[in-house]
Amino acid sequence: MFAFYLPGVKATDHPVEGGGEFNLAFSDRPEGEAFQTYLSTDTWANNKATISSKATGGGWISANKVSTSRT
Repeated sequence: MFAFYLPGVKATDHPVEGGGEFNLAFSDRPEGEAFQTYLSTDTWANNKATISSKATGGGWISANKVSTSRT
């Protein structure tokens, strides 16, 4: 989850925009649970950030530091 302050109409306004990703499974199978666990790891976040940044030229925000050793 991320939250960002946006500029308000008045100086005392502090609107917030939020966003995030949620994953869910449609069954209780072990492989589904394993995939959900993988999606919650820094490995997934860093791989996704690296691939997204290469494809879009940047613009990725993550709480995880992307390793430069990964390609």
